[in-house]
Amino acid sequence: MRKTFSQFCEAIYDTDKPSDTPLEVGRVGKDRRKSAPERKRYTKSGGYKARKDIGTNKPTSKTVQQPEKERGSARKTQLDSAKEGLTSIVGKDITLLSPLTEDFEISLPDPLDRDSWVTLGLKNNFQLKSAKFQRDAAKHSARASTSNHLPQVDIVGRVTKSTSKQGKFGGFIQNPLFGIEQDTRQYAVQVNIPLYAGGSISSARRQAFANYDRAKEQTIYTERSTIRDIRSNHFGVQTQVANVTARKQALASAESALEATQIGYEVGSRNTVDLLDSQKRLYQSQRDYASSRYEYIIAMLRLKASVGSLNPGDLISISNRME
Repeated sequence: MRKTFSQFCEAIYDTDKPSDTPLEVGRVGKDRRKSAPERKRYTKSGGYKARKDIGTNKPTSKTVQQPEKERGSARKTQLDSAKEGLTSIVGKDITLLSPLTEDFEISLPDPLDRDSWVTLGLKNNFQLKSAKFQRDAAKHSARASTSNHLPQVDIVGRVTKSTSKQGKFGGFIQNPLFGIEQDTRQYAVQVNIPLYAGGSISSARRQAFANYDRAKEQTIYTERSTIRDIRSNHFGVQTQVANVTARKQALASAESALEATQIGYEVGSRNTVDLLDSQKRLYQSQRDYASSRYEYIIAMLRLKASVGSLNPGDLISISNRME
């Protein structure tokens, strides 16, 4: 169940992450190529002048536009594939997903101590619990196999009850046994002593103990894997929190840079290429910031799943913080 929750959230992330932004970035590159004839160059005599001969080579333009069309088609294919993956989980078509709100809270794991999460995971992780149950079952099976060579004593009982319903002999003489009930009880003690079974008993006993050893080693491996996953996921949440903060600052920087470039373009100190580059960096910053928030959600859900505390309430809480 918890694995399905994680797959569902990852499918939502693949579908709901800002897919329009990369497409918009691609359109910015296309606009940049269209504006190539309007690029300016600085000359000593006349300052900035329009340069019409840049980018007018048609074969080169087609060569550049072709990879862009392929990238746009690849992005749409990736989005359609993500939607199909989400549909296979929920069982119906998903046409529209709401984005995250701007005030979506990004916080460090609580408690912050990593060892506390490890202790909780060792108690609640369901894969570890399953491995321990299998180990205990193999232990009891191995103990039971040690008694297969011992004599087996069984008590066997049999009860028979019959009633005579025969009529008259020849139609005249009454049957003296008519209506008489007979109750027969037999009891016996049965002893089975395995003298020789071709070595199957000893072989079965060795196999049972070998299965027990394998179950013990599998439990140890599962415990170590659980500890590793919890520590890794805990560190991943902390990394994503720092990543969101950094990309948010990068977004603010890109917005300020675009405003400065627009002012420079208006006064003539910046050209169209600089303006388009600033717009492209802004779109990339918006995409990276939005993606980092979704990556934070996935990292937090993976942490809760590794400690066995993931439940439907976590998905409802995320859903309530969407627009």
